Amino acid sequence: MTDLAKHADEVLEKLPQLTRGKAESKGGIARRIGRYLSNFRENLLDRMLEEQQSYRSTLLGLYHGADTARMLHQVALAAGHRDVSMFCREWLLARQPLIRAATEAVGWFASHPDRAIERNAPGASLFART
Repeated sequence: MTDLAKHADEVLEKLPQLTRGKAESKGGIARRIGRYLSNFRENLLDRMLEEQQSYRSTLLGLYHGADTARMLHQVALAAGHRDVSMFCREWLLARQPLIRAATEAVGWFASHPDRAIERNAPGASLFART
């Protein structure tokens, strides 16, 4: 998951260059909505889940993001937006192995059953503990 977070940070640095001049007013709104939903999940929903449930929920979000990028890649190709299409393709090439690794790591819970059923405590991070 740490590698996925690093990849996300790298992409966030590049993304504004790709979208510069393209619907900037909507970008700010979408960013605020995304931040709100992320905070809502982190501060409320994840704390209600067991750690393994939270992890699996995160995996579902990763799959959803990859599916969205695949769809956007095809839409960009059809619309002639080569820069967006190439961005999606490169993103997928980097992201998919990271998602596979995170998926395979779910087996960690099998050897740590007590941790698997713990609730996420406020401020606690599964990834800060081993």
